[in-house]
Amino acid sequence: MINFNYFFFNLFFKEFLKFNNNKFFISLGYRAAPIIISAILVGKRKNIFSYDERSLGFFALGNSKIKNIPSIIIVTSGTALANLFPSIIEAYYSFSKLLILSSDRVIQKKDCGENQTIDQTKIYGIYIKKYFDLNVENFYFYNLKYLISTLRYAYQYCFTPIQGSVHLNFYISEPLYPVYYNNSFFDKYCDNYFFNKKIKKYKILYERSNFFLFSNNEYLYLIEILKKSKFGLIIVSKMTDSFKEKIQDFLKFVSFPVLIDLSSNINYFNDVNFINVFSLKFKSFCPDLIIFIGEKNLEKNL
Repeated sequence: MINFNYFFFNLFFKEFLKFNNNKFFISLGYRAAPIIISAILVGKRKNIFSYDERSLGFFALGNSKIKNIPSIIIVTSGTALANLFPSIIEAYYSFSKLLILSSDRVIQKKDCGENQTIDQTKIYGIYIKKYFDLNVENFYFYNLKYLISTLRYAYQYCFTPIQGSVHLNFYISEPLYPVYYNNSFFDKYCDNYFFNKKIKKYKILYERSNFFLFSNNEYLYLIEILKKSKFGLIIVSKMTDSFKEKIQDFLKFVSFPVLIDLSSNINYFNDVNFINVFSLKFKSFCPDLIIFIGEKNLEKNL
């Protein structure tokens, strides 16, 4: 069985072969991985890659003007879309054709503290002719004909009645990388990650929005928890600069190993046992107490 994201986009790009449009303009990004990999694997095309969405957008615009066909731009989620705005405005006023394929988080992952998330709905406003929201999870096998008809309609809409740009925004759920598995593998995966009694489950003992507005009783309670712990772990994520010095003093006071998340603005310094999330030491570590400080972590391995 194959990851459905890739089944979906393989079918999507096979339909593109009928348009004789053999060039994609691709801005690399993790959220757009299913779109990018499928675009590369399906058919023989000349793909233009760039980390800079602004220059890529104008490159695609020039291609559209020369060949008089829609330039297909693949872009990841977040502010990457905003970087395309100048070229889309230029395309609007020059009646040029761009077809933007963007990736987005699923509805459940919005407005809940996820990193690098913006509202992508109709982000280009009046400067595009048509906008489509496509939730990959909603298609599956019974309504894939709707996918094909939507793609044909979107592509043709670039031409009539007035030439312009069209935006297709795809809600893509994880996993974003290719996953091939059979039923026995899936059963084993479920057993290991959902029903395995060996996996340690943690109970939330205390939760506070502001670490430095504790009462004396709260401090005493936390000290008692710390004293009882033999193998504690501290995870530090992103926080405001005003808390940095106080957090560093706290880390020196508590002798637990400290894991710094990728998003954290805390610097490494002496007198603290820092560990890396990718290290073997971390993977074999099984703490009896975890103290999490800061905003939502960026590192998915946690």
